[in-house]
Amino acid sequence: MKKRIFVLIIMVMIASLVGSACTPSGADDSSQNSGSNYSSESKENNSSPESVSDDNSESRSESVMESENENNSESDSSPESTSESEADDDVEPTDAKWFKFTLLDDGSGYSVAKCDDYDEITYPTEIVIPATYNNKPVTSIENDAFYGCSSLTSITIPDSVTSIGDQAFYECLILTSIIIPDSVTSIRDYTFQECRSLTSITIADSVTSIGNYAFNECISLTNITIPDSVTSIGNYAFFECSSLINIIIPSSVASIGNYAFSWCGNIENIEVSLENAVYYSTNDCLINKSTKTLVLGCKNSIIPSDGCVTSIEKGAFYECSSLTNITIPDSVTYIGNGSFYGCSSLTNITIPDRVTSIGNQAFSGCSSLTNITIPDSITSIGYGAFYGCSSLTNVVFEGTKEQWMALYKDGIFAETQVSAVKCIDGEFEI
Repeated sequence: MKKRIFVLIIMVMIASLVGSACTPSGADDSSQNSGSNYSSESKENNSSPESVSDDNSESRSESVMESENENNSESDSSPESTSESEADDDVEPTDAKWFKFTLLDDGSGYSVAKCDDYDEITYPTEIVIPATYNNKPVTSIENDAFYGCSSLTSITIPDSVTSIGDQAFYECLILTSIIIPDSVTSIRDYTFQECRSLTSITIADSVTSIGNYAFNECISLTNITIPDSVTSIGNYAFFECSSLINIIIPSSVASIGNYAFSWCGNIENIEVSLENAVYYSTNDCLINKSTKTLVLGCKNSIIPSDGCVTSIEKGAFYECSSLTNITIPDSVTYIGNGSFYGCSSLTNITIPDRVTSIGNQAFSGCSSLTNITIPDSITSIGYGAFYGCSSLTNVVFEGTKEQWMALYKDGIFAETQVSAVKCIDGEFEI
């Protein structure tokens, strides 16, 4: 019995020892398994952020590289772009905000003018009209486009412009120079009237006509080159261009309007191309061949006496204040309106006895003229013919009082010192 109990105790103890030995081993395995599982999870979990980070890093890297490539591409292309831009346009166009653009009816391009709020802003002194707007060409400058832009000193017109409107630069008082491109075919009426500071202008060979009053009162313009392409010069085109010194008419000009170069008192030289079929010059006189009309004279003119001049055109010596003496040849029969208007230094003039008509204000303002003899061939004397000849005291008419009475009009001798006209049969009191 005791032996059985002892055996049992021994077995329990052995079992206990075995169990104790197994338990730590199992715990370690479990711990290792548990650690292994955690480590795996941890690696998986840790690998996810790393993986995301790597993916983002790759994505960011690609984005940066693409951005750099784009920047490099833009950087590389920028000089070429700039070079092309500089090649296309020598001068950067003025910002579009300073202009008003109007789409043409046919939709082919735009016309341009100063911006609508011009009166409320300080306008630039120099402008460069853009060649394009909204990817379409700027082809015309509107009527009155820059009328009264008193601050404008310089303007550049692109080759895209083919038309410049009436009064486009009227009263741009301090505009000093302008170049008209080859694309323009005509200078319209009043385009540069009263551009008083304009000293030079380049007219392209494409221009065929210069309109009425185109350069009227451009008092600072000293020289003008009219290209061979021009066929007509309008009325008053260069009227009162008082600083003009030389006039050269090319072979192409077939028409010169009334008073085109009148009141250009400083002209010293008048030349016409020998190939011109309509006009010619001699002794600084511009003469129409077919009509035998003296169109323009200057302070140095000597009217030819070979019969090639039969009439003196209206305004031929208008405001030629330096003219001191002129001989009208016997071939002349007509003295036009304002022919010698404002010739304030003219002291003496002889009207030949073939003259039949003296136009309105023909000698008006000849303030140094003291006496005048009027032949009896005269059948018509215009209004104010001697108006304002403030030194005129002596007038002789080589006809009768009855003949003079038929000619006389009130105002012929207004603002003079004439009190009577001496006729062959007595005086006619005024």
